[in-house]
Amino acid sequence: MKIYPILCSSRRLSAAVVFLHAPLLPAAELPSPEQEWQEIVVTASRLPTARARVASSTTVITADDIARKQLRSLPQALQTVPGLHLVQAGGAGQQTSVFMRGTNSNQTLVLIDGIEANDPSNPNGAMDLSGLMIENVERIEVVRGPQSSLYGSEAIGGVINIITRKGAGKATATARLEVGSNDTVNPSMDIAGSRGPFDYAAGLSYLDTDGHSVTPQRLRNGAEKEND
Repeated sequence: MKIYPILCSSRRLSAAVVFLHAPLLPAAELPSPEQEWQEIVVTASRLPTARARVASSTTVITADDIARKQLRSLPQALQTVPGLHLVQAGGAGQQTSVFMRGTNSNQTLVLIDGIEANDPSNPNGAMDLSGLMIENVERIEVVRGPQSSLYGSEAIGGVINIITRKGAGKATATARLEVGSNDTVNPSMDIAGSRGPFDYAAGLSYLDTDGHSVTPQRLRNGAEKEND
């Protein structure tokens, strides 16, 4: 405690002393920077690290973001990430490639729960993102920039890590059905829970649509529309 004497004058008092003090708080009650909440990422260093301490440019898409924006596929989610360029050869379900930081599509590594998902049967080794639904995804971590020191030459452009959900507590099941124009149907269901030291989560989703013709009616000269 510190005491500061302050002299002042008035009509009745020639001098007065005012004591200023502040309560002393134990050091344990003052939050340290390490105790404050920080978002953790694992892809940039392969270890759980606070996002603020990661040197690489990182974007995280959480399950709340997916639900709030009603995202249904990985290409839809990645369209919101800066520094990425998606190329889709047609409508839904067509070949979809991602180009990151000016590199080729086979220089962006795609991981699912840390396991490499790039297609080895593809001549250039690139990943086709068109068929990846994200109903059962907990978070997507996108690390932009060279990561070859951690993941090899396939990660010169960056890394996209898809982390699926984990079950906890009593088993729960949910189901959803969406229908729309062009005979579009999108049902999904999932179940998750835990029992003792084991947890489980499984999801199933399906998307079917006739699509629409990319050629305007005025240019078809009476020909039937094509379901592109």
